[in-house]
Amino acid sequence: MATLPHVVTVQNSLWRLMLTTALGCALLATVLSAFSFIGLQALGAVVTKSTSFEAAPTLWDIVRGTVLLCALTVVWSGPFGLLVGAAAGLVMHRRLGKIRTQRRLFSEAVIFGFFAAIANVLYEALVRWIPPRYVKYYYPPAQLIAMLVACIAISLLAATLLRKRLLSPSSLSTPTISN
Repeated sequence: MATLPHVVTVQNSLWRLMLTTALGCALLATVLSAFSFIGLQALGAVVTKSTSFEAAPTLWDIVRGTVLLCALTVVWSGPFGLLVGAAAGLVMHRRLGKIRTQRRLFSEAVIFGFFAAIANVLYEALVRWIPPRYVKYYYPPAQLIAMLVACIAISLLAATLLRKRLLSPSSLSTPTISN
């Protein structure tokens, strides 16, 4: 029986981390895009129909609409989440032994989320063939702020979930008092 080379088992941690973060970010990007669209629609319905006798959308309506809209948002948000997640996995793997404190980990996550939000605007402009001079008209400021908050929140969530793996072992051990 043939065995796999040792190199394959050593290098699979990079691929496993990249695949995990890529799939997680693609899933989060798809669901958050659908939820933000449905949530803003529901908020608009509540605000405009607050004085009428029509019922505001229920939680079930929002969940059902989000699930149904995921079939569409996976087309334009899924590939971006996959690319950013793979890049995040590569960056995290390269930074494995260098991050010593949680403050540093979370500050790097916020910076990565900021650049991911900027990359999202550029990606959307390329995918939808928006000329650069019209990008500012295509994205209202509230949507840009929501995109920035979502990208930073996703990167902070990933840093929180992978905190024990990313911090160096010396920062996780308890300090000892030496003479």
